Amino acid sequence: MFWPQSDESKSQAGCQETKTRNIFQSFVDRSYRNNLRHLQNDTEETVATTCHKIMSVFNNHVSAAQSFVDQSQSALQQISQVSRALLSTSMRPIECYS
Repeated sequence: MFWPQSDESKSQAGCQETKTRNIFQSFVDRSYRNNLRHLQNDTEETVATTCHKIMSVFNNHVSAAQSFVDQSQSALQQISQVSRALLSTSMRPIECYS
């Protein structure tokens, strides 16, 4: 059977509903802030890790490039020495043997 509610019971029900809504909203807000904080921390860690990896790869490329430059300089010095040796032998007078 349905019993009509008095104004006082309606007021208490409304107050209880407001309290419940406030508690729920507070929970949602805390969860949101916590999730946001974790996401921010995860993002910062991901960015730091990614930057570290990029710098590591970059440093490897720099090392490889430096090694290539060193090898190229060594090869150029050897070519220069061989060229000088060839030039010095080609400048000698040709001796004719009879």
